[in-house]
Amino acid sequence: MLFIQLFLLITSVLLLVYIAVYAFTYRRVPGATAVVMLMVSGIIWSTGAFLELMSGTFEVMLFWRNIQQIGAFSGPYILFLFAVEYTGRQRLRPVAAAGFVIASLAVLLIFTNEYHHIMRSGYELDGSWGTLVVIRSTFGSILVGLNYIAGLSSLLLMGSHIRRVSAEERSRVRLVLISMVLTLVGPFLKTAVFSDLGIHISISVYYLPGALLIFYAMRKYDFFNIYPVARDTVFQVLRQGIMVLDWESRIVDINPSAEALLGQLFPEIEQIRNKSVIDLIPEDNRLLQICSEEGDAEIKVLETGRHYLFQSHRIYRKGIPGGMVVIAQDITQLKRQELDLRRLSETDSLTGLYNRRKFQATYESLCHRRPLSLLMIDIDRFKQINDTYGHSIGDQVIKGFADLLQSYEAARLGGEEFGLFLPDIDRLSAYGVAEKLRTQVEAQGITLPDGRTIAYTSSIGITDTNLGGSSYDQLLHQADTAMYQAKQRSRNTTVIYET
Repeated sequence: MLFIQLFLLITSVLLLVYIAVYAFTYRRVPGATAVVMLMVSGIIWSTGAFLELMSGTFEVMLFWRNIQQIGAFSGPYILFLFAVEYTGRQRLRPVAAAGFVIASLAVLLIFTNEYHHIMRSGYELDGSWGTLVVIRSTFGSILVGLNYIAGLSSLLLMGSHIRRVSAEERSRVRLVLISMVLTLVGPFLKTAVFSDLGIHISISVYYLPGALLIFYAMRKYDFFNIYPVARDTVFQVLRQGIMVLDWESRIVDINPSAEALLGQLFPEIEQIRNKSVIDLIPEDNRLLQICSEEGDAEIKVLETGRHYLFQSHRIYRKGIPGGMVVIAQDITQLKRQELDLRRLSETDSLTGLYNRRKFQATYESLCHRRPLSLLMIDIDRFKQINDTYGHSIGDQVIKGFADLLQSYEAARLGGEEFGLFLPDIDRLSAYGVAEKLRTQVEAQGITLPDGRTIAYTSSIGITDTNLGGSSYDQLLHQADTAMYQAKQRSRNTTVIYET
């Protein structure tokens, strides 16, 4: 039996050294440094146990048993630190630090126990197993109990972390969790069961299954590769919302951005994860279709005025459809930019009215509403205003005149010329509108910085679709002809086109 223990301890030390060296090469990855520390504590424990078994006197055995306690008491708190680092719960680091203080106190009390007997009340030597049996005091049992609490806390941290990671990362975390369980179960069985049966195998031997599982995880999943850590970080902080659906349309993974977005779209939903989108999203909602078949859709949140683009991509595993990935992107800014660009391409920068291109497009949308009247308006003697007062004053005149047209389908066609459509109104009714505008212009004027007022007038030509104008160009020509007739007559007047 002694030979088996020695063999297992040597194997444990070699395996722990390998894991420590491997983890050290990835020391910048969260949790790797804690693994190095954990392996070192295990090496101290296993080495101490090996040398205890090889000792020939009680004093030497006791010395190496005390050395083992460095690993025994620091290990659970290092395990807790690893769980804190790996899960990103940095706010719990002070708790881990407090644990190291407790471990240090315990080790100090163990090495000085012969003076106070606070940690241990006595010793026995088991000749059949070649080990030293320690009889703990009540206080010593309490500190050992704290070790188990630290270990259980580590399990809780890792268990809660499984629900927050991706399905790909979940297998890795599950292996870590199982290895941690084995690490705690072995010592518990030793203390609660085997010791009462007179089986006194070194506790460090019980850590071998957990170490083997960690070794397997490292080889199978490239345990400390930065990719999974980076992938989960990106998944959590990405502004795009991401949902992963299984073949039953259940949400098996979702990042915070997607959760926030679904909360805006469906505020009545309280729990999202592991729910089917069929139960969460109304049947007539476009998003439900996106979640069930590949495609994309734009959805506007009326309450916030924001626009989102949803895109869905089918997941295949070995060529078989296995679910969907739905990506939601906030395209509000893009929509606003598109609107701004459209506005720039369709409006006159000085007046805010339509430009010539948009005015022609407006005719295409109104031409079916007959009769359709067109007014062509020109500011009288505008060149004289520019030459006398300067172009800045001329611009003010144009803007002041354009303000009168803002409620109409109107455009600045160039210089001081303007056009105005009146749908469902014939030329005779349009004459009344034109005269109202003309008198407003005549009365309005513009005030100069020195207090003087400039009065100006306008000439207006009118036509409608009843006069044979069957196209935009024909209407424009007719109204333009009538406008020039108004200017030739006396200016500041309105003329209806006649065939």
